[in-house]
Amino acid sequence: MRKKGNLLLLGGIILVAAALAIGYLLSTQEAEDSPGAAAELPVGPEVGFLAPDFKLTDLDGKVIQLSELRGQPVFINFWATWCPPCRQEMPDIQSAYEKYGKTVRFLAVNLTATENSIEVVRQYMSSNGYTFSALLDRDGSVATLYQVRAIPTSFFIDAEGVIRYKYVGAMNAEIIADALDKITPP
Repeated sequence: MRKKGNLLLLGGIILVAAALAIGYLLSTQEAEDSPGAAAELPVGPEVGFLAPDFKLTDLDGKVIQLSELRGQPVFINFWATWCPPCRQEMPDIQSAYEKYGKTVRFLAVNLTATENSIEVVRQYMSSNGYTFSALLDRDGSVATLYQVRAIPTSFFIDAEGVIRYKYVGAMNAEIIADALDKITPP
């Protein structure tokens, strides 16, 4: 009788794990909205929604507003210098930037309120040879707007401003390239 109970418990655990995995995959898959319908979509930090607008400054003091980038795909990555998974994926983001940077806008949104100083961010980008835009989320308001619960978290936004993919955790070159290939024009 005890073996049967253990098997039932194990089966239940497997079913719950499978349901969670399917839910995660569905939340990160490509939205199936028709082209041109972006203006009718709700605004929110979820796949299939119009990406929430924001305005941040980069390390050179230049103001970047997301809505002004409409017409080109955008990759947004929330990160911090002290975050090991963020540091792990940064070389792959740089490689992707070198390949896709002419067609996709790369925005690395630094959680600046969690850093010791802006100089730490500047030094980290410079010493590692990262040349994509690092934006400063000084008060965490953009991370809050995008409901970032863990870093790194990345959003892949099409040229119409619709979030097509969301990825929580460190990505590798293959994951990044696959998502970028799907939001860039052929």
